[in-house]
Amino acid sequence: MNNYRNAWIAIIVGLILICACFGAMGASLIWMAARVFTSLDLPPDPDIDSPPVTQVKTPNPPIEVIRPTLQPGAGASDDPIETITTAVLPREDLAELAIRFKGVSPKEAEVSCPALAPAYPVGATRTFTLTNSDTDELFQIKARLEEKGEHVYMWVQYAPTPVRLNQDKLRRAVEIFDRQIYPRTREFFGSEDSPGVDCDPRIHIVHALNLGRTVGGYFSSPDSYPRAVRSDSNEGQIFIMHAARGYNGSDPASETYLSTIAHEFQHMISFHQTHAPDLWLEEGAAQFAERLNGYGDSVTTVYDFAAAPDTQLNTWQESSAGGNSAHYGASYLFWSYLYDRFGEAILRTFARSPERSARALMRVLAEAGAVNPDTGQPLTFEALFADFVIANYMNREAIEPGTNRYHYATIRVPPMATRAELSDRDYPYAVRAGLAQFGTHYYELSGSQPTTIVFTGSTIVSVLPTDEADGAFWWSNRADASNPRLTREVDLTGVTHATLTYRAWYRLEQGYDYAYVTASEDGGLTWKVLAPTSCTTDNPQNANLGCGYTGPSGGAEQADAPRWLDERLSLDEFAGKKILLRFEMVTDAAINREGLAIDNIAIPEIGFYDNASADLGWRSEGWVRIGNWLPQRWQVQVILTDRDGKRRLQRMTLTDNAGALMLDFGGTVHSAVLAISPTTQGTTEPAGYELQIR
Repeated sequence: MNNYRNAWIAIIVGLILICACFGAMGASLIWMAARVFTSLDLPPDPDIDSPPVTQVKTPNPPIEVIRPTLQPGAGASDDPIETITTAVLPREDLAELAIRFKGVSPKEAEVSCPALAPAYPVGATRTFTLTNSDTDELFQIKARLEEKGEHVYMWVQYAPTPVRLNQDKLRRAVEIFDRQIYPRTREFFGSEDSPGVDCDPRIHIVHALNLGRTVGGYFSSPDSYPRAVRSDSNEGQIFIMHAARGYNGSDPASETYLSTIAHEFQHMISFHQTHAPDLWLEEGAAQFAERLNGYGDSVTTVYDFAAAPDTQLNTWQESSAGGNSAHYGASYLFWSYLYDRFGEAILRTFARSPERSARALMRVLAEAGAVNPDTGQPLTFEALFADFVIANYMNREAIEPGTNRYHYATIRVPPMATRAELSDRDYPYAVRAGLAQFGTHYYELSGSQPTTIVFTGSTIVSVLPTDEADGAFWWSNRADASNPRLTREVDLTGVTHATLTYRAWYRLEQGYDYAYVTASEDGGLTWKVLAPTSCTTDNPQNANLGCGYTGPSGGAEQADAPRWLDERLSLDEFAGKKILLRFEMVTDAAINREGLAIDNIAIPEIGFYDNASADLGWRSEGWVRIGNWLPQRWQVQVILTDRDGKRRLQRMTLTDNAGALMLDFGGTVHSAVLAISPTTQGTTEPAGYELQIR
């Protein structure tokens, strides 16, 4: 997936498994195949015809369910989760990077509009640079301005292959955008950069072909910069619609089309209003924008999530749209849950906050006075997620009257898939399972006599999928649209020859995210990208600043198991000077992987050696010094249904991640739903648990 471009993706319904369950949906080409009924106007709730699902496959479960407890590497933080989650990563700033690395002057990089540019007349033509997600290549088209409104231009490709759209529908789409989508989306999320880099207050919607099999449309943030900063910039507030037959841009004014432009317009606004280091929250916001504009019926990814509630909420996969459909559904439901529980005003405040991250969300909630009702203490993300897990199962049914803590009030969601449905005939029951962080396994339980649940969860989890870490190391952290940096001064004035060596482990989004070793001779005003052993100069998306790391360390054959590399580069050109030496990573707006880890940094000629046991003069901007192990946290919850039909919630008390709970089946309790969720932030590595019911 091309990911410096925030993409709203469309794939042919026939390619998605869910279409087999919802064949009546027809052959529309929206990638979300099933339907969920959502509206802010609270119409009567239609019935949801959802197929029963009783098993969910968890991808890549760990071979060992319970790992021995290990201590963090020497010198690492005593609370590595806090170290990771509180680190502030600088935002990716293409203008600042162009000044530092490309010799672009601040004036060339500046966006300045002393006067508005003349408006394009209908019939005007221009060239646009686009990207194909299948080939990861840039290409150019020519387009003609077919319609324009108060706030929007509608460009349609005419070369190399002409696109033919219904002119009346295109004109109708302009009217709806101007009258409804533009003001409503801005009212909630804020304004796009207007008049922007082209000094034109209208946004540009380009209808084109050849965007890739799974792309319905995308917003490209580099288009917001001058070409001096980014040579492939289209220099405007622009998003692209895939206009091939059956795709989202092929039928202007249809609900699919309008929901897509609402989605992409939110991305455009977000790029101007906020730093969005967490793609899952960014895509949830874009889908929520569809709902705000009255297109909630188009947000059908909730069915994909309901079929796979073991999906990790707070991450995104480097995969096709189909591989991320459950992530879209989870993130949309999370925004909808926040809306129902905390209200529109608080959610709008979060939508407009300077950072769109889990950390920023909890800050907004704390400032609004939100607390954990059980403890009276500030609400944590883990506790909020635990409540979200229960609401997903309860749907519209309330556990606590007078509050929306454990259910939805304005939407109806499909039933969550259960991992197993168990009764007397199945006990004693035992299972070992792997589960993604911030994913959930639901077990539906019933019985005629008292039954005990015994849970044992893993106590630690790795940050990186490697067992080769040598104690503590420096880690870039991970986030979207970010530029974490690790810098120190190096004095080479006493030598005529110098060599930098270090160990490196990395996994970065191939071709879009890069990590570098850089140096500055002028105190940090300008920088040079150096060339260590394993860097590449390949630059398919015009994102590589020189010779950078991308993909997995060890090459494509190591995609599932990157390995530590012994890296080396010459510093001879800086001999006799004082320089700033830096490790840095630049990620685009969509998809992040585990990032870059550095250890055993040495410059033998000056006697410098750093094994990350201490800071040793490094200035960290987002980087953290950690060991490879985090304490594993769990939420084990049980929804009890009593004989009188009343529902109540009980949480298992865990000691060293083990606990037990007795269910009074045959007595006061009729049935129960067990919900198990690992909740360690800072990693995408799965956890393991053992469950016994007897």
